[in-house]
Amino acid sequence: MEHPHWRGMGLFAAALCGLSAVGPVPRAAAAEPPRLELEMPPGGPFTRGDQVLVPVFLRMEPGRFKYVSFGLETEGQASLFFALSAALIAMPGVDYFHDRIVDSRHVAAGVGDFDFERSVGVVPVPEGRVGLGTLIVEIGAAAPERGVLTVAAGTRSVTGPPELALEGKVIVSLDRVEVRLPLMDHAFVRGDSNRDGVIDVSDAVQAIQAIFLDAGSEPCGDAVDANDDGRLDIADPFFLLNFVFQAGPRPPAPFPNAGSDPTADGLTCGGG
Repeated sequence: MEHPHWRGMGLFAAALCGLSAVGPVPRAAAAEPPRLELEMPPGGPFTRGDQVLVPVFLRMEPGRFKYVSFGLETEGQASLFFALSAALIAMPGVDYFHDRIVDSRHVAAGVGDFDFERSVGVVPVPEGRVGLGTLIVEIGAAAPERGVLTVAAGTRSVTGPPELALEGKVIVSLDRVEVRLPLMDHAFVRGDSNRDGVIDVSDAVQAIQAIFLDAGSEPCGDAVDANDDGRLDIADPFFLLNFVFQAGPRPPAPFPNAGSDPTADGLTCGGG
């Protein structure tokens, strides 16, 4: 007769073999901490005078949050404004702020329920990512012709450190994130005011319109500046007409091929 002790040992060995065949039980993946995200905008490189729209998102585990607050900043060659998501601020029980308290390069923003006596989340994030708004970056005249402009979110502001409040009064710190906007003036042909690839009387007409009717709205002032004196005035269409009809002096470089402006002045050439 088989001893009960040996029968128990056999069952134990079989159980071990079964565990070995199945393998180790995998550990559940650790949840990623909440974070801000900046999305690189299309259309670069950008240039002085451009207004660039940078979407701002919050990524977290699906659920709800009580509030989020953070700073946004850029370098001295640009100014910022933050437009909060209309869908978020229309939600019941949601308050918000977006203030340029220090200067135009620093913005403090937040959205949610800022009553610290309550602990219930008011902003749903069912898909794990929600748009918080759009950062509007206005690139100033002092920005370099070539290089990068750094824009950051999740910076410390006058309202305090960047943080996310989850349900149950759980506070999570948010790390700084950034995008680097490429800067470069667009190539142009001097004198080709309407940018159709041909220098003719229509360019003089376009220059007159840009100077007298749409002052300040010309996307490529460098092209309109036919005589390359760094100013947009009546001398530019006269210079073009003299070149087209009287075989006058050729426009300075870049001409006749497109290129960048070799002259340092306050004019730019955008992508419009």
